[in-house]
Amino acid sequence: MKNEVEGKILEIFRKSLTDVNLDDKKLVEAPLSTLNLDSITFIKIIVEVEMEFDIEIEPEELDATIFYNIRSFVQHVEEMLT
Repeated sequence: MKNEVEGKILEIFRKSLTDVNLDDKKLVEAPLSTLNLDSITFIKIIVEVEMEFDIEIEPEELDATIFYNIRSFVQHVEEMLT
């Protein structure tokens, strides 16, 4: 399930951040702030992830420590699914 979750989330990021090469594994560990990710795009990604996985990310969960990078984003979603 882990690879499936990560793959789907990476695909959502790829669609939203067309100017960033998300095939680079180092980028998965890079802080989201280095991906030219503005707040509107971030919210769109959150909504797409919620719809894809049928989850609801609460506003208080939208924290830079939880969503520091794509890897932590994936881990949070995986925790919500278990």
